[in-house]
Amino acid sequence: MYPKLIGKRNEKGITQEEMGKLLGISKNNYNLKENGKLDFNLSEVKKF
Repeated sequence: MYPKLIGKRNEKGITQEEMGKLLGISKNNYNLKENGKLDFNLSEVKKF
């Protein structure tokens, strides 16, 4: 789990669905990654 990532996303008022779109992945995949069940790849990290 990435609590800082979740906090910053919520602070900015961005939903998981919006973050998924920004990263080019589905909301479900973003949720899995944000919760530590899948890893972010380098290209996704660079987009942050």
